[in-house]
Amino acid sequence: MPPPEAAGGSPDRAAEARALRAQRIPQLVGMAAAARVLAGELPSAIASDAKQLPDAKTIAAELGVGEETAARVRALVIASHLALARRTSGICGERADEWLAAAHRAEGRAEALDEDIVRVAPEAHAQEG
Repeated sequence: MPPPEAAGGSPDRAAEARALRAQRIPQLVGMAAAARVLAGELPSAIASDAKQLPDAKTIAAELGVGEETAARVRALVIASHLALARRTSGICGERADEWLAAAHRAEGRAEALDEDIVRVAPEAHAQEG
């Protein structure tokens, strides 16, 4: 099949459609896939960090407070880590959805450009004749 511009379509439209399919769409899909991976991995890493916190006795000694206060501080820090893990996962998931939607829109744009090129081609041949 000849390139669209050979059939009378616009080289700009054909080039844009090719660029969308060769560069932008794969980029968006890759970004979405990476965000999905991060949505799964980052919360585990953050939760793992929370498990590495020193015990209440060590925190008490470092802060110069009683063990009861240190235990509350430790619990608060762990809760904060877990909330951060959930929020991070949510943000990554949202970005993945946005980038995948952008890839679908870009494919729709590429299809529209292809249809426009095909629709313009018969008109170009009619003007030549």
